[in-house]
Amino acid sequence: MPGQHAKLSASGAHIWMNCPASYRITKDMPDVETPYAEEGTRAHAYCEYLLRKALEPKAEIPEAIPDNREMEVCCQEYADFIQDKLIEDWEDLPEAFVERRVDFSKWVEGGFGTSDCIIAKADTIIVNDFKYGKGVRVEAEGNPQLRLYALGAIDELSLWDFEKVEMNIIQPRLDHVSSETVSVAELLEFGERAKEASELAFSGNGPAKAGPWCKFCKANAICKERATKPLETIRKILDIGKGGKDR
Repeated sequence: MPGQHAKLSASGAHIWMNCPASYRITKDMPDVETPYAEEGTRAHAYCEYLLRKALEPKAEIPEAIPDNREMEVCCQEYADFIQDKLIEDWEDLPEAFVERRVDFSKWVEGGFGTSDCIIAKADTIIVNDFKYGKGVRVEAEGNPQLRLYALGAIDELSLWDFEKVEMNIIQPRLDHVSSETVSVAELLEFGERAKEASELAFSGNGPAKAGPWCKFCKANAICKERATKPLETIRKILDIGKGGKDR
């Protein structure tokens, strides 16, 4: 259903997997959509339109219009990337799933999300993610969002005998494409770690841990754990200074 959100989202996995306490702190906080997020939503809609028009030429597809020339070019680059993937592996009879809802609740209770494009072929499943933002360069390596989507995809497409998982992030405004390929066995190991972290988060007893992920947490302005980190750094600097004087 539109507007539905998973309690522990795939996009926020880098937060709750590193800091399970973040769920307890933020679960009642409202989501605030920024102009950048709204712009990204419109760009994704245009990407979907371009891909469906290319892959389903006989279907009646509601038209989507880009905001500007930059969005038009960037979304076309993404659509071309997907089509090139399909062409280069045409002998494996690849099948593409555009804007596919994936359910990873086997690992994270209530977990689901929407993958921009999934390609299934022979022994490999390919999870593709379009990023329209240009503020933060996003890497595919170890990316928990892509891995959770991949878990949901291989679970749904269980009739395919996948051995490998390829994950791609396409970020045209930064002229950036990042890829990672892992075995299904390695992905399932990640799934167990995600399951443990999610259970800690839901228990309400998960530890708080500050780190780079705090930047994207809704509680970053009120989090006590984050506030203590600068003080700890200052104390360490002062302790080093005292030690230097004593020697």
